[in-house]
Amino acid sequence: MKRDQELIERLQRHNIKGVIFDFDGVLLDVREPLHEAVTEVFNKRSINANMDVSLQEIGAILESVQGYPMSQIILQSYSIFKYVTVLENYRLLKKLRIAIEIFAKYQEFSKEAKFHIGSKLLLETLSKHCDLFIISHNITESILRHLKREELESYFLDIYGQDKLPALKPDPASVEPPLNHYKSYNKEDFIVIGDMPTDIEAGKKAGFWTIGVSSGLCTRELLAKYEPDLLLESIVDILPLLGVDNGRITKSQAHKKLKTESL
Repeated sequence: MKRDQELIERLQRHNIKGVIFDFDGVLLDVREPLHEAVTEVFNKRSINANMDVSLQEIGAILESVQGYPMSQIILQSYSIFKYVTVLENYRLLKKLRIAIEIFAKYQEFSKEAKFHIGSKLLLETLSKHCDLFIISHNITESILRHLKREELESYFLDIYGQDKLPALKPDPASVEPPLNHYKSYNKEDFIVIGDMPTDIEAGKKAGFWTIGVSSGLCTRELLAKYEPDLLLESIVDILPLLGVDNGRITKSQAHKKLKTESL
């Protein structure tokens, strides 16, 4: 049996012990605040660039450094901005100034970021059958602030921001803290759900199932190259596998039907 079908059957039988969510891009919709931040800074500095590429590249950086203190970002700025093609013709100091402006604007706009449609219904459904966790490169305080605002904190057994992690993704140690809650476990009883290649890499290296969702800043095509066990448009596409009709989400909120790929 192919792994995608095996994972689907496990979900249908509720044969999963724990689900480990990334936060930004998976539960929290960060596309709009990042788009606003990049657009404002690019307009201010008269930077003409492909917005889709810019959002993907800058989003990947944010995923890695959003919990870093600014001093650490400055010290590692050469390696951090090396592969941002939109800024490749700028000197390092100017790259850093632009990036700091974007990060500052993003932090401001992301305070009001909304959860993806259907997140609460999915969390409510999953929490009846398995334990839920968050492992994110965001800081724990910020994650909790968003969850408390929407009264979602109680669905999670534990929440690990960057400040609580022993390592960062794609290191497999980054997704293993939830195992400390169990005296015995089989790693194939756990799923990592993420929107970035680092999420998929970490989950696979740790021996967990992986679900990639293209609801964040990474394209479906790029995620497919990292071969998650399931590749979905959004976490809401998990609901039909759990026997929940997507019709419970209003028509204006509904997502596309379940789409999976055998990889």
